Amino acid sequence: MTPVAPRAAPGVRLVTTFRSRGARNSLRPAAASAVPPRNPATSPPQQPGPPSASNDPAATSRPRRPPAWIVGVDFGTYASGFGYSKAASPDSSSSSNSGGEAQPDVGTAPPPAPVKLHHSWPDQPLQDFKTRTVCLYRGNKLEAWGWPAWKRWTTMTDQERREGNYCYVEEFKLLLQGGGGGGGGPAAVLPPGVTEVQVVADFLSELRGYIYRHLARASAAAASSASAAGSDPDRRPLDPTSIAWCLTVPAMWDEAAKAKMRQAANRAGMARASDPGSLTMVLEPEAAAAAAVVHQQRISRKASTAAPAAEAAAEAKVAGTDTGDGAADAAKAAELREVAAAAAVGPGGDGSSGGAAAAAAAAAATASATAPAATLVDGDVLLVLDCGGGTADITMHRVVGSGTAVRLQEAAAGKGVLAGGRFVDDALWRYLRDSVVGAQVWDQWRAVQPGEWVQTATEWEAAKSQPRGPVTLQLRPNLMDLIVRQQQQQQQQLNDANDGNGQRPSASFHASSTAAGGGGGGSAAASGASAALRADGSVVVSEEILEREIYGPVVDQIVAAAADVLDQGRRGGNACTKMLLAGGMANSPYVQQRVRQLAQECRVPLLMPRQPQALVVSGAVLFGQYPALVTARRSRLTYGISCRSLWTSDDAASAAAFGYPPKLWKDEDREYVADGVFEVYVRRNELVGLDQVVRRTFCPTSRTTTAVGIDLYATDAEEGRYTAEPGMRRVAAVVMELPAGWTASVPRRQDYDIEVELRFGGTEITLFARDPRTNNAVATSVQWTPEAVTTTTTTHGSAAATAGGTQLGR
Repeated sequence: MTPVAPRAAPGVRLVTTFRSRGARNSLRPAAASAVPPRNPATSPPQQPGPPSASNDPAATSRPRRPPAWIVGVDFGTYASGFGYSKAASPDSSSSSNSGGEAQPDVGTAPPPAPVKLHHSWPDQPLQDFKTRTVCLYRGNKLEAWGWPAWKRWTTMTDQERREGNYCYVEEFKLLLQGGGGGGGGPAAVLPPGVTEVQVVADFLSELRGYIYRHLARASAAAASSASAAGSDPDRRPLDPTSIAWCLTVPAMWDEAAKAKMRQAANRAGMARASDPGSLTMVLEPEAAAAAAVVHQQRISRKASTAAPAAEAAAEAKVAGTDTGDGAADAAKAAELREVAAAAAVGPGGDGSSGGAAAAAAAAAATASATAPAATLVDGDVLLVLDCGGGTADITMHRVVGSGTAVRLQEAAAGKGVLAGGRFVDDALWRYLRDSVVGAQVWDQWRAVQPGEWVQTATEWEAAKSQPRGPVTLQLRPNLMDLIVRQQQQQQQQLNDANDGNGQRPSASFHASSTAAGGGGGGSAAASGASAALRADGSVVVSEEILEREIYGPVVDQIVAAAADVLDQGRRGGNACTKMLLAGGMANSPYVQQRVRQLAQECRVPLLMPRQPQALVVSGAVLFGQYPALVTARRSRLTYGISCRSLWTSDDAASAAAFGYPPKLWKDEDREYVADGVFEVYVRRNELVGLDQVVRRTFCPTSRTTTAVGIDLYATDAEEGRYTAEPGMRRVAAVVMELPAGWTASVPRRQDYDIEVELRFGGTEITLFARDPRTNNAVATSVQWTPEAVTTTTTTHGSAAATAGGTQLGR
């Protein structure tokens, strides 16, 4: 039987409450002075918003005005884009979510408003759905962003860069998630005084302003058209607060990375302290799945009726999708096709800068015509491989219902890997450095010629859109000069060694330059390398090298992660019926071939949209239209609260075997307790419904307690008993003050309830503590702490106190 998540009526929060068994588990005491002040600009990621200083927001928040526009932003490692639609007018089919605002119900709402994708950017070399995710700083002040920043940087002289104190920053999205680097080796270098959150905020702020101006022009044009048609248009300027923002994030990101992303979006003005619900975080692979399902059904409905001639003409302008206003029809861009065997030799690239028309041609060349296999229907289990510039996310979803009532349920816990297009680039640069040019020359060139480096990277980006086969790259003039100088030095050293005997090796450029490559002698052919540095400075990288050394290691990680999710789904009774390949790197023939092999092994079709790089941003807009599109998700981790409980024989056995949990004597109660007990809230791969709340009840640990602290721990394991176990890490903390004289209201401290909740709303988790006697949540603050918890088997008492931090009791 297919597992189905519990569902609540529209606007009703599903709450699972657990009472403690026997003696109550207690929470550790915390100093009241430790409660930090709330700062809306830096508050943690929560949906629909952080708890107020006094009450549960679900009970007190006021309905906000419905937005006029819904904007989806796909913030990518290499490039970023946006889509938008007019918001539906509230009607009788609307319901209220936990944040209090009106939301259309998927089951009763009309079909979604058309989604448009922007593809006309300043200074773009080719028409594309995205602009570059880059920033150009002068000192610590932002000078330019996107393609204009790239253009200025590549056209500057070295003297201008030095004297102007310019800094060109790219791939900074990877800095938000710990351990993210790659894409050319070292992590992005930021200007002095600029943090990773600030550079993201600077970029998003400029993008937000650009989008606002675009929508303002669209609103003015709509008003003019309405006036010409004889109706009474609304000529008021576009209100910035009338825009609802849907910002995509990788599914593999932890809560700390999402918190940084939300903080940056807050600084950029996408979210307002008075209305946190104005910003929704959308998981990238879920957005891809939503776009594929909803748009495909829209196309099917349109196919059953005669499409207006004007609409058909408009859709044919740019890659079959242009609507004539610098935007494209997202439904047409999302049209699914089954990847044919020709994909193994089709056009490639990661789709980042090949242009919308080129990407459409690539998809068309490697996919068959729309067929029943390319249609997603009720009961399908869809494996989504979203392969972008920095990350590859794999998720699995069950399609439930059809038409406007379609919903998605996660069928297995997803998995993500740092294996995007930037890591393919990293492999190429490493190959050129070590096997062709030589480490010393390459490193010197990159350090002193940043403009040429960017030009080389841009040339490689264009080369990735070519069909399978050898790739030719042109080394830049200053790099060639360095190679020639080193070759001359090596020749001179060889001459000196031969002591002028006249039997010297040929001084031809090819032989000497390849001797410099890789730090050793011999030609590329002699060493087995399938690349040659020619006299004109061009380098030919063979198809064998591309497949084995450049793409292979990255694609191996993607396929392995997909196989894990497939196996997990099968074990849970959710066998995959279709696969969907999306994201910029989906256009790579090397990726297509390997994923298609996996699909053939599973005997399921592999589907691709017409524009793979546009599917995520399109789905982000759909999530703004229908927040309840995904009704249930699988927990990526096992979550629980650290608490204290009565010492048991099981605790003694664990302490003897592993050194934990610590055994503490409580003089007040004349009893021993176990410290650092892991009270499970939700287990890994458990199906959790949208807006589901899991609540457990605890008590203070002592009658002298004035404030309690709560630590949220997480582990990759499906089971856990103690927070000192390997793999446990503290991910969040809450401190709540108790009212003065609280002990007078209860005969025993164990009778004083403190409710601790995990709220699974949207794509983020909220940790919330409440005093039910006063209905108060005074001075709650969530501290997102991504660092792993330090564990030891010798001094666990001190380790628990310094690393674990928050202990509850029951």
